[in-house]
Amino acid sequence: MGGRSRSCLGYFWVYSGGMLSVFPSGMAIDHFSMRHLLLVSVLLLSTVSVLVPLCAETMGPIAVIVLRFLMGVGEGMMIPGINGMITGWIPLHEKSTAAALYTSGNQLAGIISNPVAAEFCASTLRWPAVFYSSGLLGFLWCVVWYFTVNNSPANSKWISDHEVKYLQHHLPKKHIKSEKKVGEVIFTLIKLLDQVLVIPWHAMARSPPLLVVFYSSIIGNMMIAMILVYIPVYFKDVLLLEVKQGTAVEWRGILLVYSAMTIVSAVLFFLWGSGDVQPWDSYRVTPSGSKDPPNDSKPLVDQNMLQVTAEA
Repeated sequence: MGGRSRSCLGYFWVYSGGMLSVFPSGMAIDHFSMRHLLLVSVLLLSTVSVLVPLCAETMGPIAVIVLRFLMGVGEGMMIPGINGMITGWIPLHEKSTAAALYTSGNQLAGIISNPVAAEFCASTLRWPAVFYSSGLLGFLWCVVWYFTVNNSPANSKWISDHEVKYLQHHLPKKHIKSEKKVGEVIFTLIKLLDQVLVIPWHAMARSPPLLVVFYSSIIGNMMIAMILVYIPVYFKDVLLLEVKQGTAVEWRGILLVYSAMTIVSAVLFFLWGSGDVQPWDSYRVTPSGSKDPPNDSKPLVDQNMLQVTAEA
């Protein structure tokens, strides 16, 4: 029970930090450098990963809880940053393929990192090696990212002129801002707060497709949490298995639960999910700053823009 409680506490603080940072990060990607947002995210995650073993052995659980919270903040910044980069680099008709490619990293990480982590824990290096190796890989990623990635194709030196023209023709017309001075940052934050007020929260909360996606995300994260937290604790504390042992019998009930959760999520999405633009996403913010509600003579969404834009 104690091991399970400690694991739940650690994940609670990670998700708490993520909940606090994911919404501001999503609002900021249209106004700040997406490249720098992702760089800060991974740099924070890598630094925290290296510090966790040191603080656990020298400063106690409170310091680890704080680090777990910061880890959640970094994770919350990552998904909006990735989505922002995809918007600025991938044409609309290729986004599904791009999303399939970059989200496959989650599955590959689970396939590769879990047995590697088990080997580390069972070796003389012990569990701190998992955090140190993760942090080292993150720092290496930051170096490669900083010197190779740009916010937009027009600023990249790694693609040809033909590719730049192709992307500029197929990408939504979006003014991507990179770095800002302090005064501009404050002004942009004020405009972000103003835009929050015009978001149709009530209509979004009553949208079945959005609620189904929200539910599917909850189920997916529950499955990930069960795989990463409860199964190792169950094997160790209940079945008294070593980290390198395992049988097919113990997996049967767990896989049945996973299958049921996935099937229910898929059925709900099949019944109420939709790839169409929803009515609550029909408002616009014009370049002059005024709110332009839809009417019968205008399409719900400008197909050339495909998202709300605002000039700073």
